[in-house]
Parts: sequence; structure tokens; C-alpha cells
Amino acid sequence: MPRTGRVTPVPRRSARGLRGVSELDGVEYSPGGGLRRSSLEVRPASAGARKAGRRNEIAAPPFYYDRHGGAGCGSWYVPYSHMHAAVRAGRFPVAAPQPAKPATSTEAANSSIAISSNSSAAVQGPARYAVFMSVASGLADRLTNSLSVFLYALLTDRAFEHVWYGKHQLWESYSSPWVDWRAPPRDLTRGHTMRAQVPAGAGDTSGNSTEAEGPVLRVVTENHHWSQHDRPTMAAELYLHEEQVARRTWLRYMAANNSGLLTYGDEYEAVVWTLNSPFLRYALRNPLLADRLQELGITRANAVPCLFNYLYLPTAEALAPFRHGELLGKLLDPLNFVIGIQVRIGDVVFKRGAAQQPGHSLGASSSAFFSCARQLTAQLEELAAVVQGPEDKGRPEVAQHARPWEELLAHQLTSRQWARLQLGRRLRRWGGGKVEGGSGAGVPAVFRGGRVHWMLISDSEELRRWAQQEYGGGGRLLVTEGLPIDHVQDYSRNGQAGLNAAAAEMWLFGLASAHVVSAGSSFGRLGALAGSYSRPLRVYGTALNSGARRCRLDRPDALSDIEDWFIGV
Repeated sequence: MPRTGRVTPVPRRSARGLRGVSELDGVEYSPGGGLRRSSLEVRPASAGARKAGRRNEIAAPPFYYDRHGGAGCGSWYVPYSHMHAAVRAGRFPVAAPQPAKPATSTEAANSSIAISSNSSAAVQGPARYAVFMSVASGLADRLTNSLSVFLYALLTDRAFEHVWYGKHQLWESYSSPWVDWRAPPRDLTRGHTMRAQVPAGAGDTSGNSTEAEGPVLRVVTENHHWSQHDRPTMAAELYLHEEQVARRTWLRYMAANNSGLLTYGDEYEAVVWTLNSPFLRYALRNPLLADRLQELGITRANAVPCLFNYLYLPTAEALAPFRHGELLGKLLDPLNFVIGIQVRIGDVVFKRGAAQQPGHSLGASSSAFFSCARQLTAQLEELAAVVQGPEDKGRPEVAQHARPWEELLAHQLTSRQWARLQLGRRLRRWGGGKVEGGSGAGVPAVFRGGRVHWMLISDSEELRRWAQQEYGGGGRLLVTEGLPIDHVQDYSRNGQAGLNAAAAEMWLFGLASAHVVSAGSSFGRLGALAGSYSRPLRVYGTALNSGARRCRLDRPDALSDIEDWFIGV
């Protein structure tokens, strides 16, 4: 398959003698061979790679390309990378340059697409920015809001920047192979930020390492949004409280009902957003933005995975805690069907000295989540038994020709077809006649799916331990214990390690085939939506202490409902 506009694998090589090259320890997956250790090398892109729209060249595990290469996302990945690099260099060429020898005909077509629909001629203009100020809220809420600002950047031809405040650096957990969205914090009254470390002995006679004065990121040498102090800048102060009804209504109206989003802040070179009410879903439903969205190739179905996976790829350091366990291998094995379960207990789990529920009590409170997973598992195993049938047992070709679950489920069986399959199975068991469609008509004749696994993530270490004891036998449950679990805003005790763990686990959660999530939390929903780049979206929302809901593979929650849960999308 051609990798149009994707980061390109480079041969492994030593970092010695290469300026700006960093060796990162990554993971690779080979089907049937499990995981093996390898190097993940990130280095500045060559001139040819930059012309093709790639900012960095990365020797990455193969599954990175499938998720972060832009397949199914329209034509904007490469041209926007050109535009972003130009703005960071202090210029604004509207038309992207063409590579001398494109790898494929598709890449050649993409590379010549103009960034702006207004003109295809290369013109110079002021550098323009759309900046997301990440000053509060948890990781998933921040990232969800950042996607709204990124869509605004795409619609208005602005370079996206993400300013992160916290006891950590987001770039150390998530980076992008396409653009460098970092910008240094400017106003420390908005929050705290990690400061650069001065090497031991430098400016300190004690010989101990010290913190440099001021907010300094490790690498920010380009033309970020406040590198020129006289740059016309508009502050879009939209971190709104519930009682600010009028402002919330105005924001929603601007995104959903007119073309104001295309002209918002038009007279300013930089628009700096503080936001806690995402408007992405409203913009995607706006008929006046339909032409521009169609031009970009952005739809309601692909918006979150395409925007998220362009900006946020987990670093090798973030994935390191999962390198030696079985989780990643199970997720990447196409013969497995993994049901992701995300249970948000609440901030009480982070409060020291607060009374904590014992594991069995937490298990009872979250019974609806596990009930949903059991229903989906039973349906999968029923279907596998129907398709294979008792007459297939012992046939050598069944063992030799395995088929992925997704190949079977891609036929999108209706409820009526499910009933026919089940009736056909009963008739065969009883020695009766045959129902048309009851033996698996239209699905692979030989099927031997892998196992059904459950991947549990939760803010509660106690719930993880309880689930391991309750469901861990037999290898069904996949749960990582001992992670430094934090709320990155209010209870960040583990610094960068806590942010790394949350970022990696959210990304891995997206690799599951179906997702049972807390509808009152952004974490599981964002992970599920970001991972829906190559398979149908199967998300089932529930809550603590709620009654069991009905969960069926052919009846997941509607995207229109999922978009509106909690803070929205």
C-alpha cells in the first residue's frame, strides 16, 4: 500500500556524530512473532522529506504509519505541513511546493494542492497563528478542546500551536511527525510550567543542578506566536463557567449557524484560545462550512481520528511501561478482538487521606461496564460458533486459515441476520433442516477467530487490582498495574511519568475493537474516537451505579449522542 504523505522509515543508525538526532527505545510488532525491541530514531527531515511535507523522519513501528499517516483523512496532511513550516519560518506561502520526484502519483497530486481555496499562486503574507492555551483541566479535556482550535486553524489557514502548562511537558508524551506545535509559555499567572534544567556546575558554585529563570522549553528556536512582541494578537477567552450562558450560547451559534468561524479574529495575526467548551461537533454540522470541510476531506466520522492522529503520537518514553507486558501484542494481533473498558471513579481516588472504597465495592459500582463487556463477548463467541459450526471441528484447514474478527464483522449483520444465524445453529444441533442464511451465508466459510480480551483502564488502582482477581484467570483480562496514575491538573504527583502513562494508555485504548466507557468522562471517549481510523466505531456509554444496559455489536451508541456526552467534542 503506498504511504502517501506519511513519515518514512529510515535505516537504523547510531546517534553518534549526528547533530540533533535522538535514539528512542521503541517497540515493533510482527504478525505471529509478537513484540521485539528495536530502536525508534527521530531526526530532522532531509530537504527532500521537507518538500514532501514531513517535518521529521521516524523509524517507527509499522502500526504507527497505519494510524498517523493520514489514510482516509482527505488531502490536507501534506499541504498543511508545508504551510505550518512556512509560518514558523516567518513567511506564508499559500501554495505548497512540489517534490521533484514524488513517491507515488497520489503523493504528487496531494503535494500540489493549494492551502487556501482563495488562490493557488504563491504569495507572501504575515505569519498567522491559532494558539491553544492548555492551562487547566485533565489531559483528555485539554486535548479534546485543542481539536476545536486545530480545526479553526485548518479552516482559516493558520499555524496551530499548543502551549502546555503543568508539571510536565506534553511534547515529551505526545509529539507529531508532521508539525512542531510547541510554543513556550508566556504568562506564568495562568499556571505553572516545567523549566529547563541548568547542568550541574553551570552558574551554580554548589555543583548541583538548578532551574533556569523563566519558562524555557527544551527546543523552541522558531518563529512562535509571541516571538515578535508587537504581533497583533487577540485573546479568545472562552474558558467559561456554567453560569456564563450567554457566552456559551454565542460560541455555539458562531460554530454551528453561520460562517463566523471563518472570519473570527481575521484582523489579528494570532488568535490565542483558552477554551473548555469544545465546538468541533457544531462546526462539523454547520451547512455554511460544508464546502470548506469537503475541500479538506473532513467529515463527522473522520474528524477526531484525523485531527488527533495528526497532532498526537505517543513517544517511546510514554510507551515504555507497556513494552514488556502482553497488552500491546494482544491489541495488535488482528486475530484478537479486544473490548476496551474505561471506568472513571472520580477525583476521590487521588485525595490522600480520603476514605477509599474497597475493590469489591468498586466492582459492584462498575458492574454495568463488565455486564456490557460480557454481552459483547457472548455475542462474538456465538457468532464464531455459528459460522464455524460443529462440522468444522478437526478440519485441518480451519487451523491453517485463521480470519480476523473484523473480516467477519465487516459484513455488518443486521439483527434479523443474527437471528437467522442463531436459528441455523439450533437446527444443525437438533439435526433439523437448514434456514437460508443460517449457516453464515455471506461470511467467510472458514473462520477461526482469536480470543476475545478485555482491556481495563481506570483512574483507580484498587479497581484494577480487584478486576485482576475477579477476571484475570484464563487470560481474558488485560490490565496494567503499578502505573503512576495522576490527574494531570489537580493531582499531578508523578510529574512527567504520570502524564506519560495517561497519554500512552489513552492511545493504546484506541486500538481496541469496541469500547465500554464512562459517558461522564472525556478520557475513554477520546481514546475510542481517536482510534476509529480503520474500523467501525463501537462505543457504549454507561456510568457508575447504573443498571445494566443492553449492548450489541450491531447496535452501538450513535455518534451524534457520543459527541454530546460530558463536555462534548
